[in-house]
Amino acid sequence: MAPGLALVGAGQGLAITPLTATVLSHATSENAGAVSGALSTMQQVGNALGVAVTGVVFYGALSEGYPIAFGRSLVELVALLVGVALLTRLLPGRGWCPEARGT
Repeated sequence: MAPGLALVGAGQGLAITPLTATVLSHATSENAGAVSGALSTMQQVGNALGVAVTGVVFYGALSEGYPIAFGRSLVELVALLVGVALLTRLLPGRGWCPEARGT
């Protein structure tokens, strides 16, 4: 499990830091505190929901054995990953940022 956990940890580290920097770079100085607080709150809510949903799936299937429970949890996580990847296609392009338009 150690190589898989190291890979996931590295991937999260490479994704979360740039996400935070990107979000905060678009905040004005007047609302940077609110944006930072909202981002941190949503990250914590997302983490808690992710653990809760994966726990429900895992422990719901645990009566059928650990391999089945792990497999179902993995399928759930992959489905969520694909869903989030598809949702990123709905994000606005760089044109939504006033700085990018030069105004």
